[in-house]
Amino acid sequence: MTFLSPFFLWMIPLATVPTLIHLWNKYRVKEIEFSTISFLKIMESKSIKKVKLIELLLLILRTLIILFIILFISRPVIRGEFSNWVYNPQSTVTAIFIDDSFSMNGNRNGNESQQLLESVILNIKKSLVPHQKVIFGTFSEGIQFIGLQEEFENFNPSIKLTDLNIGISNIFEQLNDTLNHEIINKELYILTDLQKNSFQIENKNEFDWNIFILDIGLPNENLAIKGMEIASEIVLPNESFEVLVSVINNGKTPQFQRMIILNIDGLDIGQQLVSLNPHEEEVITFHTALPSTGKFKIIAELDQDDMINDNSWYNIINIPNELNIGLFSNYPDDLLYLNHTISALNNKQNIFNITEIPLNQIQFTELNKFDLLFISGSMNSSQWDNVKSFTNFSKHVIVFPSSKENEFKLLENNDLISQELINLNDDNFLFIHPKIIENVKDVSIQKFVQNKTIIPKFFKYYTLNEIENSLLNLEDNSSVWVREYSKNGFIDILGFGLTPDWSNLPFLAGFIPFLHNWIYSGKTISSYPQYNVGMKLNKNSIQQFSHEVVEIMSPEKLNYLISFNEMGVLSGFKLNEIGYYQLKVKNKLNDVFAVNPSKNELNIKLINKNELANIFNKYKIINLDHNIIDEIKSAKIGTEIGTQLLLLIFLLLVFESFIAQLRPNQGKNN
Repeated sequence: MTFLSPFFLWMIPLATVPTLIHLWNKYRVKEIEFSTISFLKIMESKSIKKVKLIELLLLILRTLIILFIILFISRPVIRGEFSNWVYNPQSTVTAIFIDDSFSMNGNRNGNESQQLLESVILNIKKSLVPHQKVIFGTFSEGIQFIGLQEEFENFNPSIKLTDLNIGISNIFEQLNDTLNHEIINKELYILTDLQKNSFQIENKNEFDWNIFILDIGLPNENLAIKGMEIASEIVLPNESFEVLVSVINNGKTPQFQRMIILNIDGLDIGQQLVSLNPHEEEVITFHTALPSTGKFKIIAELDQDDMINDNSWYNIINIPNELNIGLFSNYPDDLLYLNHTISALNNKQNIFNITEIPLNQIQFTELNKFDLLFISGSMNSSQWDNVKSFTNFSKHVIVFPSSKENEFKLLENNDLISQELINLNDDNFLFIHPKIIENVKDVSIQKFVQNKTIIPKFFKYYTLNEIENSLLNLEDNSSVWVREYSKNGFIDILGFGLTPDWSNLPFLAGFIPFLHNWIYSGKTISSYPQYNVGMKLNKNSIQQFSHEVVEIMSPEKLNYLISFNEMGVLSGFKLNEIGYYQLKVKNKLNDVFAVNPSKNELNIKLINKNELANIFNKYKIINLDHNIIDEIKSAKIGTEIGTQLLLLIFLLLVFESFIAQLRPNQGKNN
C-alpha cells in the first residue's frame, strides 16, 4: 500500500488522544462515603464490569476512527500491477499494436471491430502524458508511427483488418531494435482477441515491458465454414458426387436454423439448415453433378451473422476439356485395345489427344507436353528416372508388361517385380481376392471389381513385391497392381497387360468406365492446388509462362504483374485475400485459384493466463466492458481505497454512538 498524500501521516500519533483522555478521566474520580456498603457490593458485581467493558470498546472505536480519518486524508492506494511506474515523460514510451489478423474482423456487441479499435485507441491517447514517446503499428505492417505524444494526437492511424494469420513475434524484434534501452517506463498495448496462434513467440519472458492486453472478445453470433471436401477421388461429367462442408460455431451464443447454400458457377444447387451450440461442429452433405468438362467454381455460403468473412468457402473442380495422352510401346499390338477404348471415350469430342511413340524413344521425348502416359514394356534406369521426373508435375503414369517380351523390368537391377511370369495354362485363371472386392481402395478399380455381369479373370501375370502399396491382389494373394507416389503425381504399375491374353478386362462391360476414371485419376481433385491465405502461388502453375506477360487479378479486382528473374523463375506471389484469383496470360484468362482462410484462424483456441505468464513477465488483461482509462490508471498507480475507508469511518461512528448510549449514568454530584 502507498499514499498519494503521505504528508498527513505525521498526524497518526493523534490516534492516541482517546487513550490519553481516558487515563486523565480515570484519575479525576471523586470518592463519596456511604453508610451502607451492601449496595456497593451489588454495583461492583453487576455494573462496574459492564462499565469497564463499554469504556474499553469506546476507547478502541474512537482510536480507530481518528486513525482511519488520518489515513483517508492521506489517500491510501493499493499497489497496481505495474507499481514500478515513475512519472518521467522524457523517459516514457508507449507502444500500441493492433492484431489485424483474420479473426479480428466482424462485429462485437453491435459495433464494427474497426470502429471499436479506433475508440480504444482514442481512450489510450487520453491516458498519455505530454512529451512522452509513442509508437504505433499493426501485426501485419509493423511500426507505422514513432514520435511524441503531441504528434500522435494529430496522427490518424490507418486500421485495415486483413485475411491473414499473423503473430506478434516480429513486433518484439522491431521494438527492441528501435528503443533506447535506458528508458525507464516501457508499456505496450496489444489490441487483440487473445487467439493462441497470435502469441507464438520463441524467446519467452525476455520482453521486459508492462503489457496491457485489451481483449475485444469474440462475436456473439458467428457460424463459420471450416472447410470443404469433395468426397470423390474423381469427378466426371453427369456422375453424382458428394460435397462435404464443415460448419463450426465460433461465437458465444447458440445458433438455430441457419441457412447454408451450395453454389456452382453462380447457380444455387442445394441448401440446408444447421443448428449448433458454441464450439460445436457439424458436417453437411450435398449431392450434385457437373454437366460437362471444364472448370467450375464451387462456393459454400452461410447467411449473415456478426462475422461474414468466414461465411464462405471457395473451391475449384476442373474436369479438363482436353488431355494429351502418350502411348509408349515398341509393339503397337500391346496398345490395340487401349487405343480403341480411348477413341470410344472421345465420342467425336476430341477430349483425349492420343500420340503413339516407340518406347525406346521415351528418354528423347519431351514428356511435359503430355498429361498422362501409358507405357507397355520394360525400361532401364535412365528411362525410369525420366518417367518419375514427369510425375513431379502432378502427372499420372500407367506402366504394364508387353505380351511380346519375356521379361518385365523397370530398373537395371529390378527388385520391384518378380522375374517369373506366372502363366496359367489349360484355360486356368485366378479371380480377384475377396477382400479386395469388399474394400476397394481406388474408384477406378471399383468400376470392374464390383461388376456383377462379368467377373475379371487373370490368365497370366507378374508378381509385384510392394505389398504395402498394393491396390489389387489375386486369389493366391499375389499383388498385380501397386501405386507409387512421387511428389505431386503417381505411377500405377500393373503386373498384367491390357490385352486378352493376360485377362478378360478388355471385354468387361465395366472396362470403358474403368478406363475413363483411370485417365482422370488425379486430374479433377487431387492435382488442383489448394490455397490458404498467406501461402505463395505454386510456381508450377505459371512457370510455363515465364516468357509471357502474366497478371494476377485479386478478389478485390486489383491487377498485379507477375515478375520472373533473369533465369525465368517466379520470384514469388503471396495470396493475401480470401476468394478467387484469376491468372491472365497476354490479357486472356488462363486459370483460376481458390483461396480460403487459414485453418488456424477458424479453429478458435484462446490463450489462457498461465500461457501468457510464460510469455510476459508483467501483463494485465483489460476487458472492453470496463472503463479503460480507470483500468490503466489502476495498473500504473494503484487503486485508491478512500471511498472504502470513508464508509468504514461512517460505520464506526454509528457503532460508537450506539455503544455510548449503552453506558450507564455514573454518579452525579448534586
